[in-house]
Amino acid sequence: MRYSDLIFKVSEVLGVSKSQGRRVVDTVFTEITKGLIEDGEVSISGIGHFKVKKVKEREYRNPATGGKVTVPEHNVVKFRASKKLKDYVNKSQE
Repeated sequence: MRYSDLIFKVSEVLGVSKSQGRRVVDTVFTEITKGLIEDGEVSISGIGHFKVKKVKEREYRNPATGGKVTVPEHNVVKFRASKKLKDYVNKSQE
């Protein structure tokens, strides 16, 4: 599913225009982003848990040149799906 598909589905379910559906979807993603910035984690019951994790500085080898590249310390977002979501996805494949 793409962003535009999600907007269409939200608009259809709520019975609103696509522009209003886009505002709903954008608001949800904006609030998740704000939660990650402010608290470092966001938990959505039945869906999963987003968490900001710090990755230490590391050296990698550039496969094209063989030279070493230092990647500085940075943050990444990790997602852990809830058991409910995992079970639902696994049942839909049976």
